[in-house]
Amino acid sequence: DHQTSNAMFLVDGGAALLVPQGEGFGQRLAVALESLAGDDDRVVEMGNRAQALAVYDAAEKVSLRCRELIDV
Repeated sequence: DHQTSNAMFLVDGGAALLVPQGEGFGQRLAVALESLAGDDDRVVEMGNRAQALAVYDAAEKVSLRCRELIDV
């Protein structure tokens, strides 16, 4: 599914954890949160990695590409 594919970009980049939905989601989420709660260094590193992966002008890039495609 596209949501998991999008999330994997951050997971693969070390900027997120993936907690799949479905049976047992609450327990898996609790375990994931507990793993982060006591590890400030990991949380900071994940934040740094997320910032490095960010595309701050993404909306502008998409808009420009759309305009190119429709030749505006």
